[in-house]
Amino acid sequence: MVKPALHAAFVERLPRRPYCTDDPAQGLLIRSQATALAYRHIQHNPPPHVSCLVFDVDRPDGYEAWKEAGLPAPNWITFNTRNGHAHYGYYLAVPVARTSAAKQKPLRYLAAIEHVLAKRLGADMGYSGLITKNPVHGHWWTVWHHNEAFSLDYLAEFCPDAELAAYSRRSCKEVSGLGRNVTVFDNVREWAYSAVREHWRPNGYDGWANAVRAACDSANVFGLEQG
Repeated sequence: MVKPALHAAFVERLPRRPYCTDDPAQGLLIRSQATALAYRHIQHNPPPHVSCLVFDVDRPDGYEAWKEAGLPAPNWITFNTRNGHAHYGYYLAVPVARTSAAKQKPLRYLAAIEHVLAKRLGADMGYSGLITKNPVHGHWWTVWHHNEAFSLDYLAEFCPDAELAAYSRRSCKEVSGLGRNVTVFDNVREWAYSAVREHWRPNGYDGWANAVRAACDSANVFGLEQG
């Protein structure tokens, strides 16, 4: 019998109105948290921050990947019983902000850790990290290990320094997952330093904000097309 506290630790990290769906191929819905929990797939991180790392292990022996890689047990593993594919969830002790106002150093650090751990697990490097197999839904077989959250420094102990350093040298078209946030920031900020001068006038903020959003959208689409 699963202890309610194990479910609660997952639910308390969810957005208030998460994306959800029973079939990702049919598109995503936005629903209240209570309603979204009835769907097979659900958004696990709120837009402003990352509080849970999820890895998509698409292979028949998905459960064994963390053991084979010598990694700590994830908080939960959700399986597709038909093919053995799994999602791993690792809670973060301190959520990492990913808004435009966030400090980029912690996000870069997290993106590098995510990338290296995904490689060690043999996880899908193209996984966007937006939605996960809902571990509290009965359609999946979920193994709950514990509720202990992980610090970034502890997770980094399982990432060779050379691999973390190599990630920081990757080009825009090689990034995936959380690296997208970092890449969009880098692509837009140099433009923004000079473009802001065109909006230095009374009531110019709204126009400036719209211009920045458009630049971010453009940079993100370019990165996806090049990936």
